[in-house]
Amino acid sequence: MAQSFEERLLDAIKRDDLKAFGAIAEGARVGALRLGRFPTLSLLYLFGARKILKAYEENFLKINAWEQAAEPASISALFIKKAGKCARLYLDEVVTPIEALMLLNKTAKVKAVYPVVRPSEAVRSRLKEIYFIRYALPVTFRGRGIEIPRRPLSRREKKRLALACVGIVLALAIIISVPAVTLSLVPLPSRGEITKLSQMDLASNSTYRLKKDIYVPKSFSVQEVNCTIIGEGHAITLEEGASLGRLNGALSDVKIVSRGTPVFTVCTNISSITDATLNVTAELEATESLGMLAIVNYGKISGLTATIGGNLSAMAEDGAQSADLIFGGIVGENSRVSASAMEPSPQYGTIENCTVTFNNFTLNGVVEANASFGGIAGINNGILQDCSVQGDISSDTLDIAGVCYVNGHVISRVFSEANLSQTSDDARWSPTIGGIVLENDATIEYCKNSGKISVTNLSAGDEESSPSALMGGIANENNSVIRYCRSDGDLSAQSASMAIAGGIAARNLSNITYCATSGDMSISASSATAGGIFGRSEVQIGGFYYYCGFADMCVSEMKFDIALSGDDLSCAGGIGGFIIEAVQDVSTGEGDGSQTMKKYIGGGGVTNCAFLGELTSTSNISYFGNIVGICGKDIYYKNSYQMSDGSEKRNFEGNLYLPNTLPVFGATIAAADSALSPVGPLGAEALSEAEIRASKLYNDIIAALNAEE
Repeated sequence: MAQSFEERLLDAIKRDDLKAFGAIAEGARVGALRLGRFPTLSLLYLFGARKILKAYEENFLKINAWEQAAEPASISALFIKKAGKCARLYLDEVVTPIEALMLLNKTAKVKAVYPVVRPSEAVRSRLKEIYFIRYALPVTFRGRGIEIPRRPLSRREKKRLALACVGIVLALAIIISVPAVTLSLVPLPSRGEITKLSQMDLASNSTYRLKKDIYVPKSFSVQEVNCTIIGEGHAITLEEGASLGRLNGALSDVKIVSRGTPVFTVCTNISSITDATLNVTAELEATESLGMLAIVNYGKISGLTATIGGNLSAMAEDGAQSADLIFGGIVGENSRVSASAMEPSPQYGTIENCTVTFNNFTLNGVVEANASFGGIAGINNGILQDCSVQGDISSDTLDIAGVCYVNGHVISRVFSEANLSQTSDDARWSPTIGGIVLENDATIEYCKNSGKISVTNLSAGDEESSPSALMGGIANENNSVIRYCRSDGDLSAQSASMAIAGGIAARNLSNITYCATSGDMSISASSATAGGIFGRSEVQIGGFYYYCGFADMCVSEMKFDIALSGDDLSCAGGIGGFIIEAVQDVSTGEGDGSQTMKKYIGGGGVTNCAFLGELTSTSNISYFGNIVGICGKDIYYKNSYQMSDGSEKRNFEGNLYLPNTLPVFGATIAAADSALSPVGPLGAEALSEAEIRASKLYNDIIAALNAEE
């Protein structure tokens, strides 16, 4: 079979055949070509084609845009071997010639060509990452130049140096007639290479390379770790109660083994943990909030792979009414340093490219601890992105979120495959689970939950309390923005009293947009409120502003199986379960003649959404609607409310559903007398499944969801 153009070009480069390369170059602009991710000059560097480089390098260096051709499979294997861990930087990025030189440790050449190629900001960023991943050393840029600190010697270089030293020592011994036996022919260990903890000054700014696994003894503690530790794949094992205090330095390529006590109290904003492994077997009784790696993070945690098993018990101090304990699989809080005169922009703690796996991890709590657990962080006030969570977490009186308890900034491109389950029989506790978060107060985007969620409330309550079971595929409660998110995992709730469930959020007080759900929602309870996107749409009122729970540009293919044992009001909707209208108390006068009246000011709604799921079976459910289960009467009939900026917004319009015998709205409810009445369709159209999937609305939603994939 004749070789393709790409194969002929690559073959000439591999053989460093200048004549064959020249013949190919005559008929094509090979310098402006790249085979997949690799420009021709990068391939010449990777394969060490010295003859061709001598003839063409100077001209090829001036080229900074390339036309793409097919990438032969044989290139990838060599690149991974040469790039090592840095290969992950180039899943889709072009390996420019200067980056290829840095990957090959040709630092002198990088310095020489840098002023010629004038790399982009993205390329400069990767140059820094390559050198830091390899040596935990910083690269800086000054003007049109690049400064690269001297790297540590490789093992081969050290061996060659040792042999050279032996030769020199022997020669000197002969020349000065000193018996060779009196001279040590074995070189001293390189400074910074250590085999035990006592060889490190953790408070210094030194750089240490581990040559063996090291152990930190029981209850060992220090105030600060300022040094840089390069693990070279070796482990730091912390015995029970051991802690390394504040991290101001850097860790890379190291395995950390612990019993669950936080390794660091704080990771400061100048710290970094890169490509590390965390292995936790917890046996903890905690009376304070914590994270398995750090209590608080202000720095950068990147490329961490964590495996967590064992048990964590949340306890309250004697006499405490509510300890409000918050735990995280990696950190208790991913925080930020506020802006100041010295630093005009806030610095956000960052957790990225991390994977957490839970091996049958169990959580126990008491009501007084009021505890919650997040698979990655307890609280996120920083940046949490490009991470994944998997495995199994179970609990009793302790709430669970796949990623974090409260989100106060940005969670982006985080995926949870973790199976989460909680069972409580305490009359004072409502078991609650969120696939990604329990409470969202900021932005969640491009996230996905595909794990199974199960909440079980075994108590019907007592005279003082009436517990519920609550679950949301992405969040239990949304107070801000959830967008471009999916939830495909099955949701299951059992409750001796009330259950509230939503494919995206159980309780929605703000905006859910461009989201999709599928899977089965199974509920067995005394009463229930459930929705394919949200369970309850509620209203926040404060001052002159109010915020209503809306779903816009969403798709639900959720299948509902609801069995109810009580006579209390229950409802479910293909998009929203229960939409509460907003009213304010308004005084009509002053003095004894004044009266207080309820004034309608708007409410939540569902716009531009599609329901393609079904109600597979029911038992005693009061109201089910293809779009909404129950909504406020004024919302339905007015179908309009005024935003705080004065603009008008529709509550219901542009929705699609499948033709069936079920209504669009289960019913409306009058706030004044709680009277329910059936109503006709509003703002919705029945289309076949094929018509919905072919519609612009459906395809716009799916395209937006796939934009980051």
